[in-house]
Amino acid sequence: MTTITLPPYAVMLHNDEVNSMDGVVHALLLCVPELEPEDAVVIMLAAHEDGVARVIVCPVEVGRAHV
Repeated sequence: MTTITLPPYAVMLHNDEVNSMDGVVHALLLCVPELEPEDAVVIMLAAHEDGVARVIVCPVEVGRAHV
């Protein structure tokens, strides 16, 4: 049996002017259960300050499940 390794993809969070910071942290924790609350806050702040932040790197199928 051959194992196929899927290429890694980055799930990115883009800043917007619609969602509250608390709402973004809550959504991150719901969508990516392996994130710790402190990590979700760091990701949210990075997107807020830089316009975009990497949430997780994973195979595309896993990433689509986090959307």
